Amino acid sequence: MADNVKVIDDEGDVILVVGRADRERTAANPAEIPSQEDDQAAMTLLWELLHVRDVPEPPMYSGHSWNILQFAIITDKYDLTGPMRLQSQGMLLSWADQYRDKVSAADWKALGDIIAAAYILGERRAFARVTEMWVRCDIRLVYFFHYPDDFDTY
Repeated sequence: MADNVKVIDDEGDVILVVGRADRERTAANPAEIPSQEDDQAAMTLLWELLHVRDVPEPPMYSGHSWNILQFAIITDKYDLTGPMRLQSQGMLLSWADQYRDKVSAADWKALGDIIAAAYILGERRAFARVTEMWVRCDIRLVYFFHYPDDFDTY
């Protein structure tokens, strides 16, 4: 069996191997499903949510937009956007609420990650809200380049 095993369902009969795995399969070991290209944190969160585990607020919720995007990609890849609808919606809207007044033009990459995640997951409200945040930052950035001396008063 793989090292660093995270048990999500004690009665489960499948082991999902995420990340690199160089072990030889034998009849004595349970079936392992290799998934080296998938993000381990996103896969762990996805399976914990699917198994209705009480998931403490991971770094994914506290502004790490790349992790949210990876979760969206994994959820879409395994065709789980429907079952994950409420969790995805909560994650995206929570991010938008938390960073609504804290986002600056320097955060364009984070905003892009969240916009992409909302699009992938089909979350219209989150997409609209975060796109609006991006547009407002973009306007501030344009204003900064045209009127740098007046930027603080804008």
